[in-house]
Parts: sequence; structure tokens; C-alpha cells
Amino acid sequence: MMTSTTAPTMNNNFVKEHDLDTTQDGTIGKLFSSANEHPEPIEAIITGTIPKWIKGGLLRNGPGKFEVGEDKYNHWFDGLALLHRFDFEDGVVKYHSKFLKSDSYVKAMEQNRIVISEFGTFATPDPCKGFLDRFLSKFKPSVSDNNNVNIFPIGDGVYTATETSLLRRIDHETLDTEDKVDLVNLVSVNLSTAHPHYDQDGTYYNIGSNFKAGLYHVIKVKPNVNVSDPVEGAKILNTIKMESRAKPGYYHSFSMSANYIIFHEQPLRMNLLGIMTRPLFKTDIAKLMIFDRKLKSKFHICDKNTGETWPLKFVMEPFLHIHTMNSFEEDGHLVIDMACTDEASPYDDFYLSSFKKMTADDAAPKMKDVKLTQLPRRFVIPLDVTPESSKDVNLVTLSGTTATAILKEDGFVHLTYEPLYTDEFVKMSSGFDFPRINYDFYNTKPYRYCYGAGFDRILVDKLIKLDISTKSGKVWKEDECYPSEPVFVPSPNATEEDEGVVLSVVISPNNAKPTFLLVLDGQSFTELGRATIPYDIPYGMHGMFM
Repeated sequence: MMTSTTAPTMNNNFVKEHDLDTTQDGTIGKLFSSANEHPEPIEAIITGTIPKWIKGGLLRNGPGKFEVGEDKYNHWFDGLALLHRFDFEDGVVKYHSKFLKSDSYVKAMEQNRIVISEFGTFATPDPCKGFLDRFLSKFKPSVSDNNNVNIFPIGDGVYTATETSLLRRIDHETLDTEDKVDLVNLVSVNLSTAHPHYDQDGTYYNIGSNFKAGLYHVIKVKPNVNVSDPVEGAKILNTIKMESRAKPGYYHSFSMSANYIIFHEQPLRMNLLGIMTRPLFKTDIAKLMIFDRKLKSKFHICDKNTGETWPLKFVMEPFLHIHTMNSFEEDGHLVIDMACTDEASPYDDFYLSSFKKMTADDAAPKMKDVKLTQLPRRFVIPLDVTPESSKDVNLVTLSGTTATAILKEDGFVHLTYEPLYTDEFVKMSSGFDFPRINYDFYNTKPYRYCYGAGFDRILVDKLIKLDISTKSGKVWKEDECYPSEPVFVPSPNATEEDEGVVLSVVISPNNAKPTFLLVLDGQSFTELGRATIPYDIPYGMHGMFM
């Protein structure tokens, strides 16, 4: 199903302020240029209808400033974090934004240069320091707290995160920046994911790496341990031994069911020595991650109740996942759904130089070798499998799935996946990622629907509703429009899984097309309304509704 609508015309009292580089009108690079913050709320123009039952705020995070003074950031992941909030009240939508006042941001503004190195950008030496001080500083580089990836709650607090050990608490209503938290001091991890999970009671789970010990740690925080500092209650629940301490696995997310944490140790490996010495050699982190096809993908299963990690390991042909969909237990089996690809890491493709002169028309031929072919897959693990189980036979007895699990003589359970798509879905979607579900009510439970983003080579150009039971989808798409990840908000007293709305911020490189917040009906996946604002917003990452 394809839905196409026309952007509303701006009236004379609502003139668009072009925050982004207007000289790049029509080019993809315009979506990756700096914007201004707008701390004072402004009321959006409503076209169509915004349901009055929607109450709260959509929070979004992403890079918002790509140069400081004469210094420029090189990679999309490097831009200074810009926080956005769309407030809903009685059918009215208001918008405001603020830069995250991280140490990276504050020091950069004070010195008018990039002071702390990022994913693909190295800080310029401090001209006020002598040669020896500048040389020695390479051995003690500052870890960036430029948390421009995600926003999530822990207890009564709301935090921003990227893939380091540093969290930044914010006031989710005003977007003011508050305290910094270093997980190194609490649970001895050098990094953690930007995509935690939650139990129904609000218990927080995450995974982090302890490079020194060669371990991955499952982190747990019970709700309301300390209201003023919820993260203070963090503890290590499970530990997983790294396959290689010199080359730990890279991960952006993990899976969780009602009783288990599922960690995918994937063949995308980090060169730890290279990362430790990168300040000396100025090597981008993206170039220190290698997709090693000689390695198997491996699932580690951690019991949330006992704190034990299963000794039995589950292996698959090498694949990469960035985001997970859902995981649940059914009829004695553990079901794991995620967006997967057999291609190498796409992170090399997000250097800003790649986008500067790329128009929407020539993006496809210029990026013909780029393949963001993430597609939904299902893996199934029998919960009663042991080293003594029958070998060389499919141990999966769950009805309705083609996924297999075979214990072999090497002691591993070898898995094959069930594709959650058809050829028609692949043609329609051109890939599927940024998956979101009705999390509050269906996370860790059997579910039917997943909302995601489809790609035109490398950028999201469509929204997709996936019906897992039929492996079919519905699509929203509009010319020259690039939506953000879909966020599902259930309606009050909903009786159906997809009863609610899907929210997405839509931007365009065309100056004549305004930025708007799209509101889709969760069931029909047709547009209910849009809230248009007079500001440009750069291409963002993740967000949440609260």
C-alpha cells in the first residue's frame, strides 16, 4: 500500500528559517549540515488531524553542528548533539530544540575549535600548550560525551547516550543538560550500547565491554534505587567471555526476552590495539572495524533470573545486525527477531564528504556499490537443548517456522534463520531497519507488527509497517522526503496491537519543502495529519515518546 501526500503551503505569518546550508539546496549534503537550536517553543501548523488523545512529547537526538570555528567534523556520527522535542496537547503540537551542553560542546564553544576527538574526527592540538604537552596528551585522550545517538529513561531520569561509557542526564521537558555519569566507575565497562531494554517494572538492562578483562557485561539497574541518581544502582548481572580480547566484537544493540538476554557476538570486530593507539596514528574508528567473514556469528544466552550464562553456544553463518526487533519465549523455544545483513559495516559510507554534492537524482548511480540490505530475520532456539541432545537433527519443534537448530559434533548448535519477508516485500522496501514495535505492551511477548524504515541506497526514504504473520508490508513515501525512524504510540485503552499512531520527523533537501512531524494511523498506515515547523532539522538518529 502506497500513500502519497502533498506538503502544506506556508502562510505569510509562518516564514521558514533555513537553518541548513541553503547553497546545497537539493543536495543530500544539506541534510548533514549544521542547524541552530530553537529553545523557545513554537506552535506548529497542523494539516489534517492530530488525535487529541496524544499527550506527551516526542524526543529526538542526532548530530546538529558539524563545524566549530574553522574546524570541521568528518563523519555524520561526529556532529555535536542537538536535542528536539515535539509536545502534544489537545491536538496542538509545539516544537523546541537545544544543543546538548556536553563537555565536547562547551569546550569547543569556549575555544572555537574541536577540542575532543570523535568517531571520525581528531581534535586540533591546543595552540596554547607546548610541544611536549601536546605530544603527551595523545596518550591520554579525552573520551567524548557528545551523546548524539539516543535518549532513554533509567528510573526517574532521562539520559542521552552514544557508544561510550558516558551518559548525560537531561531534563526531558526543557532539554536542559544535567549531570554526566561514567559507567566505568560503576560497572567497569569501557563502552555500552545506546539501545537498552526494560522489563515491565522499569528494570533497565544494557551490555558493555570490559576490554582489560576480556569480558562483555550485562548491566542491570532496578527502578528507583536512587531517584536522584538512578544509575548509581547499576550492577553486573552476567558476564560473557570474549572470543578474542585483541579483537572484541562490535555491537549496537542486543535482544531480550522475558527470562533471557541474547548477545550476538558478530564478526564485525574492533582492532583494540589500533583503537588504543589511534591518537598517535590518527586512524578513524570506522577503519579499525573489520567484518571478518572467516568467523561465525555467535549467540550467547544469559539467564536474567540466575545470572548464569549458558555454556552452550549457538553459531550461524556470518552476518551483521545493527538493530533488533523483538525476542520472546513460546512453546519451549526462544524466538529472536532482528534486522540483518550479510554485507560489511556501512559506517564507512557516512563520511560527510560523500554527501556534499550528491543530489537526490544522482545519489543512486554514485552509490551503486552501497548496499544497505538489512532485512528482518527470525532465529529459533529450543530452550531444552543440552550437550546431550540428539545430534545432526533439527531440534526446533515450534510450529509455523522454517528456522532450524542442529547440534553438531563440534559442540555448537548451528542455526539457520527464517526470512520474515517475501520477494515482493524486498522490492517494496529496498531494505528494512530502525525497527520499532509496540514496546510497552509487546516487548518480550509474541507480536505481529513491526514498524521500520526503508532505504534508497543509503538514506531512509520510506516508512514501512511489517506484518510478520503474512511477511507483507505497507509503505508511506513522499517525493524528496526523508523520514526518521518510526515511533509507535499506543492509543488509550487499545485492544489491538497496532491501535495507535506512528510518529516520524520528515525532512527534505529541497528548500521549498518544509520540515514536518508526520502522524500515521498505526493500523491503516495512512496519514492522519502533519505538524509543520519553520526550521530545518539535520538527518537524525533515534528518539522516544514519553
